[in-house]
Amino acid sequence: MHRLEKEKEDVLISDDSIEEKPYADENEIISWHFSHAKNRCVKGVNLLSCLVRYGDIALPIAFAAVCKDVHFCDLKTKTEKRQL
Repeated sequence: MHRLEKEKEDVLISDDSIEEKPYADENEIISWHFSHAKNRCVKGVNLLSCLVRYGDIALPIAFAAVCKDVHFCDLKTKTEKRQL
């Protein structure tokens, strides 16, 4: 356990995870995200979650999917892409 967790039992936990969808069509929710676990970009849904832990009890307090709705034009390839 981390030193902070030993001193105080109330902890706020935030996490992001990617549910890979390699064969799905790309849209605002299903797009390319950098995976730190694979050290490369993967196509899928990037989910953000937040929990609060009081002792042995963990309660979810927030959950959201990352929406990439900003587009730009890549000048080299002249194609439209989504903002990473």
